[in-house]
Amino acid sequence: MRIEEAFFAQARRTPEQWALAAPGHRLRYRELAQQVRRRAAELHRFGAKPGDVFALLGENGIGWLREALAVLTCGGILLPLHPDSTAGERQRLWGQVSPDWLVTVKTGNDPGEQDADVQRLDGAASRESGQNRWPGVPEQESDDLFLLGFTSGSTGWPKALLKTHRSWTASFAVWTESFGLQVGDRVLLPLHLSYSAQLYAAFHALSMGAEVFLLPRFSPAAFFQAQAACAVITPALISPLVRYARRRPGVKMPPLVISVGTKLAAAQRARLERQFPDCALLEYYGSAETGYVSLVRPEDAREAPETVGRPFPGVEVAILDEEGRPLPAGQAGTLYVRSPQAFVGYVGQPDATAASFRDGWVTAHDRALIRPDGRILLLGRQRDVIKAGGSMVYVREVEETLMACPGVEDAAVVAGWEAGRGEVVWAAVVLQEGVELASVRRWCRRHLASYKQPRRWSVFAELPRNRHGKVDKVQIRAQLAAEDGTAGAADRADDGEADGWGMSGQTQVVAGKKAH
Repeated sequence: MRIEEAFFAQARRTPEQWALAAPGHRLRYRELAQQVRRRAAELHRFGAKPGDVFALLGENGIGWLREALAVLTCGGILLPLHPDSTAGERQRLWGQVSPDWLVTVKTGNDPGEQDADVQRLDGAASRESGQNRWPGVPEQESDDLFLLGFTSGSTGWPKALLKTHRSWTASFAVWTESFGLQVGDRVLLPLHLSYSAQLYAAFHALSMGAEVFLLPRFSPAAFFQAQAACAVITPALISPLVRYARRRPGVKMPPLVISVGTKLAAAQRARLERQFPDCALLEYYGSAETGYVSLVRPEDAREAPETVGRPFPGVEVAILDEEGRPLPAGQAGTLYVRSPQAFVGYVGQPDATAASFRDGWVTAHDRALIRPDGRILLLGRQRDVIKAGGSMVYVREVEETLMACPGVEDAAVVAGWEAGRGEVVWAAVVLQEGVELASVRRWCRRHLASYKQPRRWSVFAELPRNRHGKVDKVQIRAQLAAEDGTAGAADRADDGEADGWGMSGQTQVVAGKKAH
């Protein structure tokens, strides 16, 4: 089934149910369906054809989601853009993909009356010349394409990828059952819909009779004012929400919170659950390439907080070695998934696409193992392994150790480079007021082997993040590497000599906050 077909079917079942809201305005299913059909007819009159790619730009709001549904209704492929994207960034994206249309949702109007400008782009001409737009994509899948998305780009330049309608709609029923969502529930989406985890939650809600509530921009005040039954967040939102609630006793968290994006650290979960003991905090692991994979239920969080839970119903998981051979429980390898949610491939990168598929299985190149109890222990992306001193250091393990340290608000670990050593561990941390970095280093000495301990530190007021709330490790690595003076100090340190920080070869870089 196509996504817009699922929406229109629900609109026929519950025409008077609330469907979509933003601060100050709400639409019923009947009203939204009428607007979508009217807008799709306009796009047809402009010359839109099935298979055209529509870049969609604008703030979160009723107009944005209406335009997205109209694009799908006229057979188009959606290319969501974040509203903060610059003209230069869009031109670089156009180098990977060539949209036929740019739809810009106007801002500053009443949320219910948002209009949009439609511009025909040069990409349409290449299609009309008869070129094969998606080489290597089977015709059946080509006719079902709906999303031209991008990987997060948190550790490098984003890659464009293709998804089909079926890759999402085939999973809607399991999503509803797994999270216990019901008709009439208000689902709060505080981040921009260009983030596929938010867009998926929006389309799913509109397929089963829930109400989507969009925030133009995230703020804790707007989040709590929405009074939702369910919110889909990233771990990055937990700290500002908890801080806001501490200053305003009585604010209520939605009864159900779904976390996605990166693995929740045990310390992050504990902060939210202490502040909101009546909130059910669930998290799931997945990727743009695989779709959702596993679910962390409350019992998983209690009994095995280091894991990402067990696979969703209908999702098969296997751990394979480099030759594609299945590995037994407890042995680490590459995690592969088999489900209807797999992506079609990366645009213009046949080698990367081929490397992601093996005999009907798909991978996002995560390293993991399956424990005897069936839970998945995620070790990180293959690129998230640092080869320090000839030993393998899993970034996730070091980050979890840092997050467990009292007084550490947030943490990120990246691979650095030192002459004579090669790859080394670098760390960026956010500290609570009054906490000294020396205490964090002592914690690491107690809990990590020497080769896993960070050799360079950066103290941030807050970690840089990309537009979807994920830590921007490219920026962190670049900032640490740019500190030539401190890099020299680290490079000159001998293994047997303690430098001024009391740890062999370790250097401190301060970014936006005084270090103690």
